Amino acid sequence: EPYDFGLDDEHEWFVDEIIGHRHLDDGQLEFEVRWSLGDTTWEPAGNCTDLSALDRYLELHGVQDVHFLRRRSRPSKKGRRGSNL
Repeated sequence: EPYDFGLDDEHEWFVDEIIGHRHLDDGQLEFEVRWSLGDTTWEPAGNCTDLSALDRYLELHGVQDVHFLRRRSRPSKKGRRGSNL
């Protein structure tokens, strides 16, 4: 699906799928976008609102709105296995 992020038609790219998301420390949400040429970039959520790829991503996560996407927890050191020797 074409999405130009404000560029002219000569620079139009095609989104293949959204493959991930992250919440930044300042609270902003970004999506990891895989482009038709195989590149991946992190894009602000505001740039992705009209993409059918976002609709598919939300459906896969069982939510209807980006505000319900879970923050990924950082792995704790307690969960790591280690030697007690």
